[in-house]
Amino acid sequence: MLAKGTVCLKQLNNMNVNQKGRLTELKVLSYIVERGFSVSLPFGDKERYDQIWDIYGRLYRVQIKTSRWLDEEHSGFVFNCYTVCNGKKHQYTNKEVDLFATFFENELYVFPVEYCSTEKKVRFTSKQNQPNITWAKDCTFDKVILN
Repeated sequence: MLAKGTVCLKQLNNMNVNQKGRLTELKVLSYIVERGFSVSLPFGDKERYDQIWDIYGRLYRVQIKTSRWLDEEHSGFVFNCYTVCNGKKHQYTNKEVDLFATFFENELYVFPVEYCSTEKKVRFTSKQNQPNITWAKDCTFDKVILN
């Protein structure tokens, strides 16, 4: 039996990019609703955000991203902070979205759009202790939004 929030690797490998993205969006939506908060979804596909979260009366425009392992050692994860429109990369701005969110290894991670460039690398461990490392433990929903 699979743990809550997991998908069989064989099923995941057979999904296309859009299916994987929708699955991530559903996991994030479920996490927020299970915590007792409201989620609104934009009508159609013209908005840059995927969800609007109402957290204690504050609204957040959230772009959901699917993450992948950073390396073979599983020291962290990475996701793209852009979309592709008509064959061109479009980097999100704070005029379009407030947060990026990703659901990875059964945890919701959130990042203010200002802290992301074209790609966001997040670490669980590192062989080097550099001041610019983004640590996963500092980016959980509880730490960023509820703290």
